[in-house]
Amino acid sequence: MASLWNKKESGNWERAARNRLLAAFLPQHLITAARLQIATNNPHIYTEHYPQVTVAYGRLIGFEAVLSQCSSLDAARVLK
Repeated sequence: MASLWNKKESGNWERAARNRLLAAFLPQHLITAARLQIATNNPHIYTEHYPQVTVAYGRLIGFEAVLSQCSSLDAARVLK
């Protein structure tokens, strides 16, 4: 039973760390939209237009495999 508890706690900690990492780079509404996109398997590019600038967010297919081999800090360095 303790092993199951540790796995659950570890999963919660990893999920929270992933959420903090995403929040460091993306606005919350894009994080929510990306999660919905992943859940429905409907990849596309997000764009938002502003009077002075255009900010584009995209997903690099297959890049997750590279980042999954990095620590959270190393992944943040790669993305920045």
